[in-house]
Amino acid sequence: MTLADQGHDRGDFLTFPPPTIAPGASAQFVSVETPHGKDQGCKGFVSWEVGSPSAAIWRCEWDNPEAEKNTAKAPAEPQSAGFRTLAQIGQDDENVPVAFTISGGGDGPGPGPKPGPGPEPPGPKPEPKPEPEPKFDAPPGSRQPTLRKGDKSPDGWVEYLQTLLNAHLGKGTVDVDGNFGQKTHTAVLKFQQQKKLQVDGTVGNQTWAALRLEKAEAPSTDGRAPHTFEQKDLQARWEVNDTPDALYRTSKDLLELNVVNVGEGKIDDFFATIRVTPPGTPSKNGEGEDWPSI
Repeated sequence: MTLADQGHDRGDFLTFPPPTIAPGASAQFVSVETPHGKDQGCKGFVSWEVGSPSAAIWRCEWDNPEAEKNTAKAPAEPQSAGFRTLAQIGQDDENVPVAFTISGGGDGPGPGPKPGPGPEPPGPKPEPKPEPEPKFDAPPGSRQPTLRKGDKSPDGWVEYLQTLLNAHLGKGTVDVDGNFGQKTHTAVLKFQQQKKLQVDGTVGNQTWAALRLEKAEAPSTDGRAPHTFEQKDLQARWEVNDTPDALYRTSKDLLELNVVNVGEGKIDDFFATIRVTPPGTPSKNGEGEDWPSI
């Protein structure tokens, strides 16, 4: 690997990354907080060209903020190069270890073709056959929690509920503040009355299905004790399922879909794999650009 770029948003290098790393070898460098600097903690990156000629760019990033969670990531682009990467970071304020690992990849270029006996005869060459579409295995789904008046947690489920209530009942009906208070409870009752659901102010499976425009469900809950659920992992939901709630920008050939973060972790730097099925055509897989959390 060959060093391509390096830098910091906060902090400096105490020791620098080496200019090259041989296959199977490892290297160390040290990133530190700038002494007497305005910003505390350190945040930086190192980029490597992988292979010769270059087959991918491996960008290693780390963020060690003061009194906050440390994060690291190490994507290798393009993904089609087939490299597997791993970023591991400890949790402390000082002397935090970070380990970046890369493996796999293609076999590299092989020997060039040997000279043939003569030039090829003129004429059109056959068109290459299109590669078959890879099999799509949808990830396992997960159910939404039952929400009640008084719920207020660090994850985003109450905000998601409030976003959907505003979509159905009108902008500004409730404040999207994560607090299932009286105003949100009143809006839930109104929505349940309008949709002829069980009117109890509890957002269970029947009310969630109506809010998300999914197949109708009978009144039921998640079975948990009230006010005990907290989504600690990475989770997100489209604002409204199965509707044209999207914006297509013709000038950029860009389709935008709104997603809501319903877990405690940040989803800003993640990718969504989607299944697009235009009318009358085979469905295709696609990868969306990184999304902002809501």
